Amino acid sequence: MERVREIAPDVARSTAITEFIQRPTQWRIERARHRLGSLWDASMDGTLFAQLTANPSTEHVLAVVGDLLAHDHAGALDWATSRLNAESIRDDERREVSLGMADILARHAPATLWTLASNTVASDQEAAKLLLGHLAHESGSGWSSHLEPGQLGELFAWLHRCLPPQPETPPERRGAVSPAMHVSFWRSRILEQLASAGTHAAVEAMSRLEQEFDEYVWIRSMRHRAQEELRRAL
Repeated sequence: MERVREIAPDVARSTAITEFIQRPTQWRIERARHRLGSLWDASMDGTLFAQLTANPSTEHVLAVVGDLLAHDHAGALDWATSRLNAESIRDDERREVSLGMADILARHAPATLWTLASNTVASDQEAAKLLLGHLAHESGSGWSSHLEPGQLGELFAWLHRCLPPQPETPPERRGAVSPAMHVSFWRSRILEQLASAGTHAAVEAMSRLEQEFDEYVWIRSMRHRAQEELRRAL
């Protein structure tokens, strides 16, 4: 491949394009980038982006958008953003791609996902349930690690309102992790993140949660812990 790159760069590019079009996985695209090195230019990104207009499979879409967003492609960000909304989440045929975009944005554009999730929660509770339930099972914890304390407090409240805690049944306790358990784990991780932050903003977020969910005495305990972490940090 090194020799081909030197004497026939267009052939090298063409070979790489054929490879990732025939078997489109993000690993193959990344390998093509690595093998081409400096020969991978903006035109290659354009060729890759054009695949999204060719009625590709869901696997193809997720691979292409994931790769392009990993390399800060503005067009891919716009494309992903346009596919993540309440209407597409509720649509059985578009849901897989839409929620796949949520996972990709969680990794590469967490602030954009926050805006889209906020819009969904505000406009459509059923779509919000689907989105938050998916994130709880997939990429939610990684996403929430990028959020500010105030946003974490809001996210906890969203989860509580859209997917309220449910008592576990004996079969659930003995079986695999259920969707409700994934949501519960995520809520716990959010509180843990706030309690260990050691910042004024985290204490304020915990205080607001304590006021809103005053029936949960354990939130008060977490707020005390957040205050103790703040004292240690000062």
